[in-house]
Amino acid sequence: MKANNGFKAGQIESFKKRGLSELVEKWIELIRQGQPNIRNPLITDKGKEVIPVVYSAVEGYFRSEEKNFDGEYILNLLEELKLLPDNELQQYVSKVEIFVMELNRAGK
Repeated sequence: MKANNGFKAGQIESFKKRGLSELVEKWIELIRQGQPNIRNPLITDKGKEVIPVVYSAVEGYFRSEEKNFDGEYILNLLEELKLLPDNELQQYVSKVEIFVMELNRAGK
């Protein structure tokens, strides 16, 4: 499970059946890259507020048999983070944003 970012073998098989394996692999790779190390407490606090919501929404969608993913809501949260004055955070958020747009398209 650790190698699959906490996903069980049966879940991986379910992703394949739903046509999500490639997206799951991209998500796992994005998670493995890690979040940026931000020293500004104001920026860190906002990141600690938003990033878990984003992660939870994406992983919840993967783990659920439901076809619902509120990508617009997640993209709005990411836009808030992109406004913060930290280049490393903005680069990271841009990668997550691209992924969420792709997931949003796949979920329709």
